[in-house]
Amino acid sequence: MKNLILIISLVCFSLVSEAQTKAIPLNFHGVDVYAMMTPKQTYEVVGVSTFKTTKSALSNTEWLDIAMQQSPVETFDAIVTRNGMNIQYIVYKENQELNNGILTNLKGEDFETYYFSVPTREYTVVGKQDLGKTVSSTSFYDIMGDLWLRKYKLKHDAIIVGENEVQYIIYNL
Repeated sequence: MKNLILIISLVCFSLVSEAQTKAIPLNFHGVDVYAMMTPKQTYEVVGVSTFKTTKSALSNTEWLDIAMQQSPVETFDAIVTRNGMNIQYIVYKENQELNNGILTNLKGEDFETYYFSVPTREYTVVGKQDLGKTVSSTSFYDIMGDLWLRKYKLKHDAIIVGENEVQYIIYNL
């Protein structure tokens, strides 16, 4: 009976771990940016910062310039943020060539949202939209919510939010 429970637990764990969506973070001036995602590798938080930003700053890399300037530490490998205003500055505990992350799962939508990151899987862009004119939010959560509410006419598996642009993508088989 114990073996059966152990086997079922292992199968469930493997299914859950496979369902995690991996992404490659933006590298901004030599610093990895984990926006709306978590680093896969082990790390240590070496500083934190909170700042106010503007709507337009969150739709381009201006918020990253602010985050770099307001860093409470001189040396860090990456920044982690869930909203673009609260920043954790981290150093990796292990030196790895590929610094992938796991997307934050929000609202249980049918498609993933990559914020200043790209999928590890191959994909094709099926459409683009200007982000600056269409989003009026002041946090990553709100921007993602605004994008989810829009009904884009082309079928897509995910969206990539980047420098003033939204890309609608489908994954290649």
